[in-house]
Formats: sequence, C-alpha cells, structure tokens
Amino acid sequence: TIQSFDESLRKMGLESVDLLLLHFPPPKELRRETWMAMEQLYNEGKARSIGVANHSCKHLEELLGLSTVPPAVNQIEVHPYHAHFGLVEWCQDQKISVMGYSPLGGKGAAGPDTGVTD
Repeated sequence: TIQSFDESLRKMGLESVDLLLLHFPPPKELRRETWMAMEQLYNEGKARSIGVANHSCKHLEELLGLSTVPPAVNQIEVHPYHAHFGLVEWCQDQKISVMGYSPLGGKGAAGPDTGVTD
C-alpha cells in the first residue's frame, strides 16, 4: 500500500493528497494491514485525510475497533432512489462524513418518465 501510494505521488508530482480513500473493504485478512498503512500515510502528512468508500456499518464498526485514526469519510451511493438512511445516520453519529456519488441517481433515475425532472 505505501509503496504504491508513494509511486502514485511521484507520478503526480505531489507531496501529499487531500483525501485518500480505501475504495472497497479488502478481504478480512488484509483489512488491518491496509488501514494501518493508511494511518501511517496520514501520520506522515502524505494524506491530509483518510477515509473509505462502499463500507457498511458492519465494516465501519470493525475498522473503528482497530484504528487509531477513524475514517473522515465514507463515500457511498446516495440519491433519492437509494437513500441509505440507516447508514447515513450511523455515520453521522460516528462523526464520519458521508460523501455521495451518483447523487442524481443512476441510469434512468431522472427524466420525464420518472416524474423527477428538477
């Protein structure tokens, strides 16, 4: 993880990134190692914030139990047709910001045939 990150920084010509996300929960046997590497990058100032994407409450509870730096963000699919109310509320209670992707829905979610036009 660290070697790949350092190589990416080099290729981009950067010294740090604003946010480093773990895109999807890795296999259980790699979760602790992966998050510890992300915490190291955060502590070294190479990532100003660290977070996750596509993590459920279960995954986040596990992560919070092994981390010293909690995730700042959980990026999830959130829109009127896929609201994730329980997950959003849980993240808010844990002070984890929710970043929505596909906020206008997905394929065919808006338009005259759905009644969602504005």
